[in-house]
Amino acid sequence: MSPQEKFQRFVARYPHSRQPFYQRPHFTRRQLFQIFGAGVTASCMIGKPAPAGVIVDQRPVTTWNKAKNVIFILMAGAPSHIDTFDFKPVAGVTPANFNPATIGGVLWPAGLMPKLADQLPNMAIVRSVRAWATGHSISQHWVQIGRNPSGALGDIAPNIGSVVAIEKYPERQSTQVLPTFIALNSGAAVGAGYLAATYDPMKLSPSAAGIPDTTNVDGEARMDGRYQLLHKLDDPLRIGSPYGKALEDFGDFDEAAKALMYNRDVSRAFNYAAADSTRYGSTSFGNACLLANKIIGANLGTRFVQITLGGWDMHSNIYGTNGRGGLYTLGKTFDDGVSAMLAE
Repeated sequence: MSPQEKFQRFVARYPHSRQPFYQRPHFTRRQLFQIFGAGVTASCMIGKPAPAGVIVDQRPVTTWNKAKNVIFILMAGAPSHIDTFDFKPVAGVTPANFNPATIGGVLWPAGLMPKLADQLPNMAIVRSVRAWATGHSISQHWVQIGRNPSGALGDIAPNIGSVVAIEKYPERQSTQVLPTFIALNSGAAVGAGYLAATYDPMKLSPSAAGIPDTTNVDGEARMDGRYQLLHKLDDPLRIGSPYGKALEDFGDFDEAAKALMYNRDVSRAFNYAAADSTRYGSTSFGNACLLANKIIGANLGTRFVQITLGGWDMHSNIYGTNGRGGLYTLGKTFDDGVSAMLAE
């Protein structure tokens, strides 16, 4: 008797009371891909988003509704709260030149960030925020997307700036040529995730010369001629592209980039004088704060600006004045840039 026959005789003698998993109701692989495909197809058919509906709480609360723009500063590495925004000086540990001072009921390290001390009336310090992860990279990702990066869809969840961009897109005017979401000194900023590429951040580093490559060495007329030729050659493949959304996105990027070229309003928004940079601390971070103010003030469509200032992961030398980081070094950089931004 073969092993297979022995096994069949054993099964017939001792029947199993439950169905094996492969005989239970289930999706076939074909059915699963049909469902996934229907979802992807539907997402491509919706086009531009309609204006978001407003959900109003039924309680008798009158909202101020004053917020128009956001400047989000990511302090990568995380500063010590008890030395800064939740100041708790420790005798014999906290440096005496931190000069603790109570300003408007807030205990503040006036010696560490003296310029922000003057801006406390213009600040609201929220101390109820909780960190849900202890690892730097996952926390920095989490704070940009507002959900667990290791959870379902966490790796493709959009930046909050991209969510603002899609919500505010219907409000854009024809003259507003800047992206709704701009990231300064934020090369590692989270992008639009599963949203369309239109809502990705435009990533830049501040420069007194403005945005690079917004002019052509051969002149504007020659540039326009070449661009028209590009349209003649590429439009059949980029407009209603038979190759899918990716090539349509390339076409949209070209149009958005072209709108930034030879544009005086854009140049004014991104250029700055040495005196302005000095007022903001003459640092890359200070220049980013300066640009954030100018970009939003220009009213060219940008509603969310992300700025990154890293180096706050201070496991040693936290009170040192030399070497890598140190609260004195980064504290001054932060103090100069943010205080000048709030003072504008």
